[in-house]
Amino acid sequence: MSRFSLDNLRDRWHRCLEAAGGLRELALHLLFWGLLTVAVSALIRPLWVGAIPPLTDFGGHVAMADVWARYDEVELYRDIYEFRSGLAPNLMSARFARWLHPWIETMPAVRLFVSLTMIGTVAGLLGILYAFERSRWLIFLALPFLWNGSIYWGMINYLAAFPFFFGSIALARQTGMTGDWRWGLSLMAACTACFFMHGLGAPFTFGAAAFTLACSLKRWRDTLYLLTFAPGVGLWMYWRSQAEGRQGFPEGGIVEVLRQEGEWFLPMKNVKQFFHHTLDPVTAPEDTAFQVGLIGLWIVLMGLSTYETERASDSRHSPTNDDTESVGWPRRIGRWITRHLSAGYVEIREHTLLLVVMGLAVAAAVFPAYIVHTNINTRVMDLLVLAAPLLPRLPERSWLATVACGVAVALSIGFGVYMTNQAEAFYRQETRPLERLIEKIPEQQRVECLGVRGGTQPVFRGRPWDHNCHGLIQVERSSFGGCSFPETGFNPVTYREDAGYPSLLQSQFRDVGRLQQWDYVVYRGSHSPPNVDVIQRVATVGDAREGWTEWTLYRVVDSTLEADYEEVAGGSGGYEFQWHCSEGKAVAGVEGTLAPRADYVGTIRPLCRPVSYDGDVPELRGRTIEGPQLGTIRGHDPFQVRCPQGMFVIGARGREGDFVDRLRLVCGRLEKASDAQDNAFQTVEEQETQGAGGKGGESYEMMCPDGSIVRGMRGRSGSFVDAAGIQCVEARRLLDEDSEQ
Repeated sequence: MSRFSLDNLRDRWHRCLEAAGGLRELALHLLFWGLLTVAVSALIRPLWVGAIPPLTDFGGHVAMADVWARYDEVELYRDIYEFRSGLAPNLMSARFARWLHPWIETMPAVRLFVSLTMIGTVAGLLGILYAFERSRWLIFLALPFLWNGSIYWGMINYLAAFPFFFGSIALARQTGMTGDWRWGLSLMAACTACFFMHGLGAPFTFGAAAFTLACSLKRWRDTLYLLTFAPGVGLWMYWRSQAEGRQGFPEGGIVEVLRQEGEWFLPMKNVKQFFHHTLDPVTAPEDTAFQVGLIGLWIVLMGLSTYETERASDSRHSPTNDDTESVGWPRRIGRWITRHLSAGYVEIREHTLLLVVMGLAVAAAVFPAYIVHTNINTRVMDLLVLAAPLLPRLPERSWLATVACGVAVALSIGFGVYMTNQAEAFYRQETRPLERLIEKIPEQQRVECLGVRGGTQPVFRGRPWDHNCHGLIQVERSSFGGCSFPETGFNPVTYREDAGYPSLLQSQFRDVGRLQQWDYVVYRGSHSPPNVDVIQRVATVGDAREGWTEWTLYRVVDSTLEADYEEVAGGSGGYEFQWHCSEGKAVAGVEGTLAPRADYVGTIRPLCRPVSYDGDVPELRGRTIEGPQLGTIRGHDPFQVRCPQGMFVIGARGREGDFVDRLRLVCGRLEKASDAQDNAFQTVEEQETQGAGGKGGESYEMMCPDGSIVRGMRGRSGSFVDAAGIQCVEARRLLDEDSEQ
C-alpha cells in the first residue's frame, strides 16, 4: 500500500511539473508575441505622425500613387502624366493605392503599404530564425534596424522587396533541408512575386535564396529545386531586354555596364556609408547610442553562441582497416576525398546563415556605389544590418543571454518611442506651418518647392522635404507638385511628350522661362526677395522665435498679353517666356550681355518708359524702368540698344540660328492717321539702333503693323536666350488704357 501511494505521489508530481512546464511555455509564448506587437507598433507609429512622414523620397512615391488613384478625377493629371504599366516592377505602391481608392485616400494608403512592408519584413526575419533554428528572441535585436537607410530615404518600392528577400532565404533553407515540394512551390511563388516589387531587389533575392538552397541540400537530387527560380529570373531577364537602352536602363553586358556606368566609393567612405545606413535616421546623437548598444549586445550574444555539428549523424560510416586493406589505393583515395568533401559540405550546411551574411558583407564592400545614378551597395548594406542580428545561437540556459535579450526588447520599444517623439517634433517645427500655407493654394495648380534640398535639415537626416513638399501639395490640392520621379526609369508614371518638370532648384527665380511654367512657388526658410514683376508674395507662415520654420507662398504673375501681332526669332531650346510693360508703359529698348564667345546674345533685359502725350499723340518719355533678366548666365560683354526719347520700338532686325546671333531695334514715332476716325495712328520717322552680337546665322526681320508699337517680349530661354521676339499692340489701345485710369 505504501509503495502504491509513493508511486502514485511520484506520478502526480511529474504531471504537475509537466503542467507547470506547459504553463511556462504558454506564458513565454504570450509574452513574446505581446512584446513583439508592442515593439513593431512603436516602430511603425512614426510613419503615421503628421501630414506626411519625413522620409526623403516618400512624397515622390505618394505623388505618383495619387496619379494612379485619381487619374480619371483630376484633369491636370491627365494633361501632364501617362501610366508606365505592363510587365514591369516598381508599380506595387501605386497599384496598392489605386486598389484602395476611393475607400482610403492616397496618403494613408501609401502609409499602410509601408507599414505592411515593415510587418512583412519582421515575418521574413522570424522565418529565418525558425528555418535556421535560432532563438526567436533575436528578432528584437534586429527590429530597430528596420529604420535603416532605405526607409529614412523613403525608397518604399525597394522596401517592399525586403519581406520577399528574407522570406525566400527561409523558404530556400526549408526546401533544401526537407526536400518537400510544398516548400519549393512556396519558394518559387515568393521569388516570382519579388520581381513585381522592385527591379533591383529581385536579383538580390534570387542570388541570396539560390545560394542558401545550394548550401542546404541534403540530397543531390534536390538540386532540381534550383528550377524554382526560373519563372522569376525569366521575368526579370525579359523585362531587362525590353527596358535596355531606355527608361534609364543601361545597355550592354554586366562587365560593360560596370566599366562604363559604375562608380565606386573609397573603402573609408564605404565604412562611413555603412554606419549611416545602419541606424542613423535623425540628426541628434541618440540614434548612435542605440546603434552602439545594439552592436554591443550582438557581440555579447555572438560570444555566448554554441552549436552542435551534424557531422556525426550525417557523415558516412568510416571504413575500418579491414575495409581499406581489401580495396586498392585509387578507391581508398576516392573514399578519402568523398569523406572529407561530405564533412566539408555538412559544415557549410551548418553555417549557411553565416555564409549568407558574409556574402552580403562582401557585396556591400565590392558592389559599385552607383550605376547610372542608382545607388547599389548601400541597398545591400540595409539587408546586411537586418540579417546579421540573426546569427547568434543562444544556449538554452544562460542568464547573460536572457539579460541581453531583455535589453534588446527594451531598446526596440524605446527606439520606436524615440522615433515617434522625433516625428512629432518635425511635425510641429516643419509640417504644421506648411499645412497652413497649402490651404491658400487653389485646386489644380502647378506648384514648385524651393529651399527644400540643400544641406541636412533639422530633426531627420537626409532631405526630408526634397520630395515631400511636392507630394503633400499634390495630394492636398490635386495639383502638379513638381517631381523628377516620372523622368526616372522604372517608376509608375511618366510625363507626356509635351510635359516635364521645369525645376527651379538651380535657377531659383532667375530663369523667367522656367518660372513662368508654374502658377505658385513655395519657399522654405529665408531667401532674397524675387523680382515682383514676375512673382509676388501671397503669404508667409512660421516664426523662428516660436521654433517654426518659415514658409513663404508666391504667386507667379500672369504675363499674358493680348497682342495684336507677335513674332519670334531664334532657336527652339529653353523654356518659353513672355513679359510686357505694365499699363501706361511700352518697350523703349533692351540691355543685356553677349555669350562667352561674344558671337550671340546671352541675356537680355527689356527696358520700359512711361507713355506721355503731345496733345493726343502718344510718345515715350521719362525714366527708364528695367524689366526682368531673361537668360541666367551673364556674359562679359554688356550692351544696350534703346530708342531715342519720344520714339517707340516698332520692330527688330538681326541674325538668327540656334540662338539670337545679332539684335538691333527699329524705332519710330506716331502721328494721327490722315483718315483717322477712331484714334488710329500711323508710324513715321523709322530709324534703327546700333546692333549687338555676332555675324552668324541668317537674317530676320520682325515688324509691327503700321500704327502698332512693341508692348512686350516673348521667346525662349535657359542658360542663354534661345529665341526672342516682339509682341505688338495697336497704339490706340494706349489711349483706351489712359482713359480707364
